[in-house]
Amino acid sequence: MEGLRKAFTLIEVLAAVVLVGIILPAAVSGISMAVRVASNSAKIQRAGILAENRLAEIRLEENWTKSQQTGDFEEEGFKDFRWLMRAEDWTDPSLLEVSITVYWGEDIQRDSIELTTLVKQETD
Repeated sequence: MEGLRKAFTLIEVLAAVVLVGIILPAAVSGISMAVRVASNSAKIQRAGILAENRLAEIRLEENWTKSQQTGDFEEEGFKDFRWLMRAEDWTDPSLLEVSITVYWGEDIQRDSIELTTLVKQETD
C-alpha cells in the first residue's frame, strides 16, 4: 500500500469550502471598511486645511461682521466643500468669536468641521 496516494475526502473539501465562504466575506468587508475610513480621513484633513485657510483670509482681510457669510471652494478646485462663517459677540465686548464651518458630502450637514477663533473688534 505504499504506492497509493492519499487524496482529500469529500468532507475535508466541504469543510474547506465552508471555511472560505465564512472568512472571505468578512475579509472583504474589513478591507472595504478600511478604504472608507481612509477616504473619510482624507476629506476631514482637506476640510481642516480649507477651514484654516479661509479663517486666515478672513482675519487678514478683517472681513467679519456680526452676521453670517457663506461660500464654497470651487475656485480652489474643491466644489464638494462649502463654508459658513459666523461672527458673534463674545463675553468680552472688545472681542468677536469668529467660527468657520466647512461642510461636505451629499447632505449639507452630513459631515462638517468647525474652527473658532477670537478677534479684536474695531471700536468706533
